[in-house]
Amino acid sequence: MQVPLVKAIRDGLGGWTFTGPEGSEVSDTPAMETTLGAVSVVWPHVSGLIRVAPGQTAVWVWSRHGWATIGACDCGECVDPTAQDISRAAWPEALRPQQRARVDRAALEGHVSLGLMQQDESGFLLVGAYPGERPPISFVEVPLVNIIRRWPHTIRALTELAPGRVMHWQPQDLGWNCYELAMA
Repeated sequence: MQVPLVKAIRDGLGGWTFTGPEGSEVSDTPAMETTLGAVSVVWPHVSGLIRVAPGQTAVWVWSRHGWATIGACDCGECVDPTAQDISRAAWPEALRPQQRARVDRAALEGHVSLGLMQQDESGFLLVGAYPGERPPISFVEVPLVNIIRRWPHTIRALTELAPGRVMHWQPQDLGWNCYELAMA
């Protein structure tokens, strides 16, 4: 969780390889090929790669909060993005990197995808998406910087999440829906 998944390579046959930032331990480790669907359960931000054609490579661009295809521009003036870890310049001022949040252990370990986030008086809470009735949940405290490295698609949502509100991930829309908690 110390290194984000920020580079996706699609081979000529349509298979995928995912790595971390350039020069990181993860980028130098042999990767396994898998399907986009299998990876999107653990890292929902890869769902945005659906338009990457076979033979193309995409990297996550923190400043644009999304994927960019390498070599997509042929004007001669554009510089291809590189796979990077989040920088101080891209870090939102509203969040403290070392602030701890409670995270559902099953989502953190990739057993279920991240489903919802909320903020209350004790801080941020991130919970997995469970089909049917939710089982008892075990939580672990994780610094926000590592949460955002693990799930880059949460950066804007965490910045905008106000106390008393819940954000629910909508995989079909590749976005977060915000709801206000009703007091009983």
